[in-house]
Amino acid sequence: MIKQGYDNSSVATAQVEIFYHGTQVALHKRLQAMQYAPVVKPEHMTPEHRSYLRYNADNFTEWANKIGVETSYIVQHFLTAGKVPEQGYKACASMMKLGERYGGQRLEAACKQLLEYGLTPSIRNLSSILKSGKDKLFDKVEALKNPEPSDRGFTRGAAYFQKGGDEDK
Repeated sequence: MIKQGYDNSSVATAQVEIFYHGTQVALHKRLQAMQYAPVVKPEHMTPEHRSYLRYNADNFTEWANKIGVETSYIVQHFLTAGKVPEQGYKACASMMKLGERYGGQRLEAACKQLLEYGLTPSIRNLSSILKSGKDKLFDKVEALKNPEPSDRGFTRGAAYFQKGGDEDK
């Protein structure tokens, strides 16, 4: 509850007192000019909320570039999907937590899978792919589609292929 202090002559005082359950928890100087933007006091925030003040688009972009191209693309999607980049910070922070939990390689594979399926990137879809392990299966399928070239060449030799495939010979 915010209690605006007034003295006996009904003139506003120069301070704002903030009470919680009847106990004063803060006292601030009253701003004289009309303020439309919120006044953010980090000392009034919980440590978890204070960490949001450190977020910025450059840090998220730099982190995503270290993980991979697909992750970077999805982070850029989150940062540009709203009217302002700050609207994508929560999704980007969630991606970082997924990266910590599952590792960068799995996150990159999940991002690639998400984009190949043509789904609109969302934390919910990304988290679902990682929780179910579909990113691991996706990597195996990709490896079968694009096998690594062998540096050993033919292993059976020309004599094996001289039969021509007929069983009667």
